Amino acid sequence: MISPRQRYENDPIYNSVVNTLETIIEACQLTPLEVREAAMLACIHYEQRRTRHSVTQALAMPSEAGDKVLAALETLKAFVDGEELHGKEQG
Repeated sequence: MISPRQRYENDPIYNSVVNTLETIIEACQLTPLEVREAAMLACIHYEQRRTRHSVTQALAMPSEAGDKVLAALETLKAFVDGEELHGKEQG
């Protein structure tokens, strides 16, 4: 498995992402926790947009798989919104 340092040195896209993050961290004085939370939220937003088309197809053709997709997205939305999940409060 390649280390983050090796990937930084050999992958121009990864290098650019790291350099951009460093610039944002410095400019905004972010903590490591804030960076991790922001990165995770950005990934969640991306996945929600990316899967919207699949969900539309699942709604058009109801099935067990479509029901599972919808249930997963509802859980994800609840997590993002900070709602309670399984009796435990998020946030």
